[in-house]
Amino acid sequence: LAYLINAPVRTVTAAYQAVLTDAVILINGDVTVTLPTAAKAQGKRITCKAINAGGGTRTVSGNGANIDGAATWMTTTQYAVQDFVSNGTQWWTV
Repeated sequence: LAYLINAPVRTVTAAYQAVLTDAVILINGDVTVTLPTAAKAQGKRITCKAINAGGGTRTVSGNGANIDGAATWMTTTQYAVQDFVSNGTQWWTV
């Protein structure tokens, strides 16, 4: 987890377009986070974590590229966390 030391942390409560400087995104609510385009983010790692209690779906979109073969990654579980990394063509969970 050394890559997270002094990493920018952003909390989002509404739809959010991630940027290349994002490292950790805390998702608070029934929110969709759209990752940067995979082609521009080769080697980039972004961690997303669901922080709110209660219902709702936290969605991460691949921005036109797949995430592990699907257009989106979703969770309804509080405190679920997932790392996403781009290989320049698509996003992968790691």
